[in-house]
Amino acid sequence: MKKSLLYTAILAILTLTCSCGEDAKDPDDSGSKKGTVTISTDAISVSYKSTTETLTIQADCDWGIAAEDKTWCSVSPSGGGKGTATVQVKISENNSELDRSTNLVVRYGTEKKSIAVSQHYKVDAVNISDEGFLKALLAGYDADKDGILSTVEAAKVKEIKASGYGIKSMSELTTLFDKITSLDCSKNNLTELNISTLYDLKTLDCTGNPNLKKIYVWSGFNAPEGFSKPAEAEYVEPEINTPFGYHLVWQDEFNEGTVPSTKNWTHEVKNAGWVNNELQNYVSGKSPKGTRVTEIVDGKLHINCFKEDGKIYSGRIYGNVNTGWKYGYVEASICLPSGKGTWPAFWMMPVHYTAWPDDGEIDIMEEVGYHKDYVSSSLHALGHVHSNNTQVTKEVYCKGAEGEYHTYGMEWTPDYFQFYVDGNKTLYYKNPGTGKVDWPYDAPFYVILNLAWGGSWGGAQGVNEAVLPVTMKVDYVRVFQK
Repeated sequence: MKKSLLYTAILAILTLTCSCGEDAKDPDDSGSKKGTVTISTDAISVSYKSTTETLTIQADCDWGIAAEDKTWCSVSPSGGGKGTATVQVKISENNSELDRSTNLVVRYGTEKKSIAVSQHYKVDAVNISDEGFLKALLAGYDADKDGILSTVEAAKVKEIKASGYGIKSMSELTTLFDKITSLDCSKNNLTELNISTLYDLKTLDCTGNPNLKKIYVWSGFNAPEGFSKPAEAEYVEPEINTPFGYHLVWQDEFNEGTVPSTKNWTHEVKNAGWVNNELQNYVSGKSPKGTRVTEIVDGKLHINCFKEDGKIYSGRIYGNVNTGWKYGYVEASICLPSGKGTWPAFWMMPVHYTAWPDDGEIDIMEEVGYHKDYVSSSLHALGHVHSNNTQVTKEVYCKGAEGEYHTYGMEWTPDYFQFYVDGNKTLYYKNPGTGKVDWPYDAPFYVILNLAWGGSWGGAQGVNEAVLPVTMKVDYVRVFQK
């Protein structure tokens, strides 16, 4: 009886271990019989969107399935046995700028099969207004041949070959393709061409455009040897001198109206003593008796400081106060007033201000009347501030600053500040890489123009009210960015 039970147990074990990978031999088959697995497809291709695809698997043996890259592709169930089963393949959204792929591997016994899974990136199409220009771009740069020029494809364009496509406009050149080195737009129907920010352009062929008259270029332009144009076309530099590599994003030339534009400027309203022990009262446009503290006269902004009924009134205005700018080149042309007690300034403060000097201050130009024609540029932060004599500052002599127009500018990048007076370099400050304590300047700042009277610096040697009224005059304020 015990021997019979032992034989039965051994037979059961042999039956269990004889799976499809190692089938028992058929009496009529001298070889090894392998299992069979059939899969409904050998490839899955989907768009960038998240989705769930279904596989059908037929098998006469046990099997398992898994994705090689499980970070974005998963399966359920992960295995099965003899019969027909469905597998759900879950694919997450592809937010990258590249197509991606993996394999689903089905294993059974010693065998395996693979199902290729590919997913496209999200295609953001660029807008090209001219049909001929779009056709030329698709012919050369539609890598996946889907009839769409994506932002990813556009970013890779270094050379544009668009000869003979009947193009009337290439208005998107400077916004979408500012890194191109070669442009062939010959034999088209262009009337103007803007290459004003294509600083890397080495070759240009725009011949064969009989109606092309103007080619807009950058300041200080000298045509490279590889440039060819119709004889009738002329190179046109911008009326406003633009720093190399930058373009104008905001300006006020003060050539319209009689008061500062409320679209561009916001007045500060504060009483005397509000800051720095200054003596002026800042008002919104005009004094109680109606005298303007800010006005536009002959195409210039005037900020007036005067005495009325025993009080001093003046103006302080903020440019683009709600959004400001992060990095760029900022410049103004200013004529400073004269007289002991004056303290004119052109400077910037953070849009999202919480504390001073923690959030930073950028002083592009300041001058005090008792130190005539000496202008200063400074930076203030928690790690460098005038209250403990650690501020970053540079004072230079600017002959005629009081009474004549001079330009005061500042280039601000993630790596450094460079200040200018009439195009000459003054203060330079490099980002030390120590964080906000020394570099709170990685946030948007807005422009300030004001004329203070007296105070801790302007009145350090007293004031002379006999010089009142006085006026700070501004020809323009301009902001450029890369």
